[in-house]
This record gives sequence, C-alpha cells and structure tokens, in this order.
Amino acid sequence: EVAPALVAELSKLKSSPESAAKILALISVMADVGDKAALPVVLQAAKDGALDIRLAAIRALARLGDASAVPLLLETIAQAQGEPAEAARDSLVELKGQQIDDAIAAALDRTEWKARVFFIELAGERGIKSAVPALLKAADDSDPKTRIAAIRALGMTVGPDDLSAFIAKLLAAKTK
Repeated sequence: EVAPALVAELSKLKSSPESAAKILALISVMADVGDKAALPVVLQAAKDGALDIRLAAIRALARLGDASAVPLLLETIAQAQGEPAEAARDSLVELKGQQIDDAIAAALDRTEWKARVFFIELAGERGIKSAVPALLKAADDSDPKTRIAAIRALGMTVGPDDLSAFIAKLLAAKTK
C-alpha cells in the first residue's frame, strides 16, 4: 500500500527549508491518493509546519479530512487571516457528512469568533437542520451582519416545526 509508505516518509522529515519541497510533494501525493491513513500526519503538518507546508496540509484536508479535522479548520478560520483562513474555509466547504455538519452547528455558539458570519452562512448553504436553534438565537444578535446572515441561513434550513419562529424573526428584522 502506498499511503503507509508516504506517511512513514513524511513522519521522518523535520520541517526545515531543506526538506520543505519534499514535505510539500508528499502532502500533495497523499491528498491525491486519498487514503485516510495519512490524516494524522497531515493534521500535524497543518498545525505545526511552516506557512507553505501548513497551507498544503490544510488544502489536503479537503480530500483526506473527516470530523477530526473540523476543530483545526474552525480554529484556523477563526484565528488566522489571509491564505490559511481561506484554505481552511475551502477545505471545510468540501468536507461532507453529518459529523461535519454537527461540528459547524456547534461552532455557531462561539460568538467571540470574527468568522461567525461565515459559519452561519455555511450552515445555511449546507442546510444544517441541527443549526436552527443557534441560527434563531443569532437572528437576535446585536450585530446587523450576523442578524442578516442568520435570517438568510434560516431561510435555507428551517423546517415546519420552526416556521413560526422564523416568521417572527423576519417580522422583527423589518422593525430593527
């Protein structure tokens, strides 16, 4: 199997200017192979590597990632600026599955994150039904951008059980 050999090779390398090209190539090949066995070392590279290595690893998570990659991607989006945040956003959009959706829904309650509007929009785009309670709460936020994003997201996620609450938020939004 190719993946274990690639993982073993990457695990031996230490991040340095001399080994950067080889690390980048290994991460790229592991993403192309798509074997989940590479996920732990790619996650580590996304946390600890030099910027170019971190970026490659974060991008590789779009193909290799599962729910275990979500906390790192969420933190990167919330804490980083520029390319790392963009790469993490792109990877998070690509990941699929209920566990991914649940992690995104849970992130909506972290009101201190500057990227909260992005998470709200993502919950709407993904149609995450479990995010409806957090979206209803966000629709009352003091920040107008957060309120608008939450109302839009609710329009894509709300079900019959929460329809009356959604309508109330829409009517309240017109008076704010």
